[in-house]
Amino acid sequence: MHALKVGPSLYGFSALGFIVFGIAAFLGLVPRHRASGEMEHRGSITKCGDPEMRFLLVQCAHLTLRGRQDTALKRWGTQVAERRGKKIAVVGLARKLAILMLRLWS
Repeated sequence: MHALKVGPSLYGFSALGFIVFGIAAFLGLVPRHRASGEMEHRGSITKCGDPEMRFLLVQCAHLTLRGRQDTALKRWGTQVAERRGKKIAVVGLARKLAILMLRLWS
């Protein structure tokens, strides 16, 4: 059994209005961003935060995409996988799951 390791800084997200973007950045599920002048590059995920929590969310996303039940999350992930690729769909679905869990907790 894994315990959720969310620090006290998590409680400021909903009060500051960062509930959607804040939790994804807190867990490292947002793209790395580099910019210089007019050039802008969005890379792989930042991998900040707890690696175990990120690992568990990604595994849940994999299971959601492979599952038999037809859910809105699975349909969304399948559509993203067709357009952008499976890896991007899995990370996007993990981000959606993190936001969903935070909204359920608060």
